[in-house]
Amino acid sequence: MKKIIFIFLIGVATLKSNGQIIQQKSELNLSVYNNIEFTMIFDAVVYSKPSNTYRIESIVPGTHSLQMFRVERYRTYDGYWDQKFVLMFSAMVTIPENSRITALIDQSNQFVTVSSERIIEIGRREGWGDRDGDRDRDRDRRPHCMSEDQFRELKNSVSNKPFEETKLSVAREAIAANGVKTNQVAELMELMTFEDSKLTLAKYAYGYTIDKNEYYLVNDAFTFSSSIDDLSQYIQNQAR
Repeated sequence: MKKIIFIFLIGVATLKSNGQIIQQKSELNLSVYNNIEFTMIFDAVVYSKPSNTYRIESIVPGTHSLQMFRVERYRTYDGYWDQKFVLMFSAMVTIPENSRITALIDQSNQFVTVSSERIIEIGRREGWGDRDGDRDRDRDRRPHCMSEDQFRELKNSVSNKPFEETKLSVAREAIAANGVKTNQVAELMELMTFEDSKLTLAKYAYGYTIDKNEYYLVNDAFTFSSSIDDLSQYIQNQAR
């Protein structure tokens, strides 16, 4: 029996040394729906510098504790400005394996996953490294945008949000994290109620769009011609 266990342990060690068993860690990109600055504590690690977004890398998959504090600035009795940190979110969050998660805290103080994408292939074997690296580099050089499945999930998430500001914030987070195509931008604009929100989204998404030559197609989502003119002027300014 001892011999069998010993042989098993040697086999496991050999697999690890050959790169066949790799612990797949994840990444979390976190913000708040209204883009306010916050600090946080993630698994007892304190992030004390106020910021409107945080990226945490090399996260072991599983359940983690998360506390977030909004920064409130106030004037003291002697006329100086000071700040305090008010708890706005405290819960356990689940981070899946081998994933790049983009999430935000919405107006209801709920942890909302905006997008989730795979980071690397699982079970990469020795001898495949060069070819995998070449594929990764080629993929990095190509323009990228969210897949149809990711986009479908995003549309459902945006549609289910009760407030326009939250819809817009969720859409922008996903666009920044994944990139988009023109037709996807147009569909997201159709989910917005107000013309100003559609214009704001169209301007924001332009820089992340992979087929800018077709961007004129988003004009169909506008109600007023003035919005089309505004967007056109914005795009011209970007080209300068």
